[in-house]
Amino acid sequence: MSDPNHFQEGDYIETSEGLYFTVKGMFHPEDKVLSVLRYIPDEGGDRVKNTSRYKRVYNLVKTKRFLEKNYPHYLSYIPRLGITTQSVPISNIKKIYKPREKLKEIIDTSNQKPIKILRKLVYSLNEESEVPLECFGITGSILIDMHTPDSDVDINVYGFEQSKRVYDALKKLRLDSNWLKPYTKKTVKNVLESRWSNTGLDLKLFLEIETNKVLHGRVEDRDYFIRLIKPINIPDKSEPIEVVKIRKTIKDDSEGIFTPCKYMLEISSDNEPIELLSYRGKFTEQVKKGELIEARGTLEKVWEGNKIAYRLVLGRKGDYLLPVRLLDE
Repeated sequence: MSDPNHFQEGDYIETSEGLYFTVKGMFHPEDKVLSVLRYIPDEGGDRVKNTSRYKRVYNLVKTKRFLEKNYPHYLSYIPRLGITTQSVPISNIKKIYKPREKLKEIIDTSNQKPIKILRKLVYSLNEESEVPLECFGITGSILIDMHTPDSDVDINVYGFEQSKRVYDALKKLRLDSNWLKPYTKKTVKNVLESRWSNTGLDLKLFLEIETNKVLHGRVEDRDYFIRLIKPINIPDKSEPIEVVKIRKTIKDDSEGIFTPCKYMLEISSDNEPIELLSYRGKFTEQVKKGELIEARGTLEKVWEGNKIAYRLVLGRKGDYLLPVRLLDE
């Protein structure tokens, strides 16, 4: 438990106060784990664990305010990132929940409805992709035993090549089966609202993108979301500069299916951002190679040895990424 580098995207942390955080990314400082608050004790909450009730929280602005008021030690300045963000000190960790360990524990031992559907999806992806079961994990509410009969199915896949094979298998399964489907105009409404309502843009602009994404959709009677996890390079130092809006052409989208996701940009000078980066799953599969895009995010200066470059980081309130063709229609 003492090594923050043992933590990966999708792990969950239970703190000494009974808060539950989900781990973000694979870089962590020496004494804390970068993570986001997801469940808090609440007598009126609709989630139950060991006779205690909990409430799910998701909005980053609201969770930050909650922590500032009640648990300020879970907000820390991270020098290497140049920002103050949510994190859990190692000394405050009560328990760690690992997606791969949980999947192995429950996949053949539970007949609860969400787990039966999870079993069907994982075994189908395993068979179609020939990726070992050891590369799959279960995250979200099922990981921490706070699920309900109607809970979504959240799966992690670990490894670069393994993730690409699962992605291709998922596309094939959606074409060949009637139990695994893309979102429709009707079923995607909640996703549009939760992901993009704070951008100030018409939600219809995002409809085509969200209904075409492979990594989320409907499995039988509920939503699914799959994260493809691979290591990413962390620069020696980064420094936020300002929130900006840019229009650029996508040079490379090959890492746009992963979490964190990255899109390389075509540039004409060294002072322009060379990439778009997001730790938020909602930006995966968002744009394609060759598309002229518009994005709003935080411009950052990054250092790698003696080299300096710029990137645009997406994920704060109001950030978005869209092909210009949708904005100009």
